[in-house]
Amino acid sequence: MRESVMIKEESEDKFLALTQQINQLEWLEEDLLSMKRQHEQAVSELQADCRHLSFALESLLNHMPEDYAGKYAEQEANDHLLRQMDRYVDEHLDHVSTYTMGV
Repeated sequence: MRESVMIKEESEDKFLALTQQINQLEWLEEDLLSMKRQHEQAVSELQADCRHLSFALESLLNHMPEDYAGKYAEQEANDHLLRQMDRYVDEHLDHVSTYTMGV
């Protein structure tokens, strides 16, 4: 009888320890997801800022005379930079999602 009481107490201790570990992991998961959301928001805000600057530059270029030699090159560079930023954001957010799924 004494042995079954000891086994029961040991099982309860293990159960409590495992429950605490599970709770800690759940809290860490919540923290990770919160940090992921904050990071995604920051990256999206950076993308929005770049878009805003790109549109502002485009507006300025539209007011430049058509015979301005660098106008077309500036427009192409602006478009290229915007495409690069969009590609970076998409790839970066995919990497972040892949990483957080692996954790």
